[in-house]
Amino acid sequence: MFFSDCEKIKQIKKGFELTRNMQISTLLYGESNIGKKTLVKSIYNNATWIDGGDFSKIKNVLQENSEIVIYNFDIHRNYDSEDFNNKKIIAIANEITIPDYIDSLFGFIYKMPPLRERLEDLKFFIDKYTKEANENLSKKEILNFDIEKINLNDNIKSLKIDVYKKVAFNNLEKNEIQDILYDYFKKNLQGNNDYVKFLNLFEYPLIVAGLEKYGSQLKLSQILGINRNTLRKKVNENGIN
Repeated sequence: MFFSDCEKIKQIKKGFELTRNMQISTLLYGESNIGKKTLVKSIYNNATWIDGGDFSKIKNVLQENSEIVIYNFDIHRNYDSEDFNNKKIIAIANEITIPDYIDSLFGFIYKMPPLRERLEDLKFFIDKYTKEANENLSKKEILNFDIEKINLNDNIKSLKIDVYKKVAFNNLEKNEIQDILYDYFKKNLQGNNDYVKFLNLFEYPLIVAGLEKYGSQLKLSQILGINRNTLRKKVNENGIN
């Protein structure tokens, strides 16, 4: 199922639908993991799909089919030698910019915006993957997400990972946290003053969470039972703003 409340994407979808029954080739490009394939499948579910990296099959598919979806279009750089005449080609490329020679191959070229430019879509995906994670991990978590802290570097993929992590790690018991740290230390302890090296694992989240919860270093130093100057030093050592 494809979903987006983004006006730019609604216009792209409308463009695809208006030319659905026309012999016009279209290119959809943009960053990875932003829903390009899902959008195209929602309209061209009966088309023949081919991986742009499967060079040996592309020529045969072009000869035998009139409506073709080529994904990973950016992998194959010799399309100017292929016969696109009298074909309806829907190409999907994981690129941010498109070479000039591509223009002559397509009647329409659309650039799909990344998820960080579609904040109106975040709630849908957060709710979707929270529900999915709860089902897969046998949890019943109702979570509040700080949108500014969600990792959107890899768009939907990194958002999904963040949601799964939060569902998995929310309300962990002390022994479960100890088990996670045990596995981490067993894998990474190598000597060379590791005690000091790994103090950051404890201090950084403790201080950041404390500052967010209590709002000031003075209050947090009282809560932690340490001198305010000591806390300020640890804030600086851990690179906390």
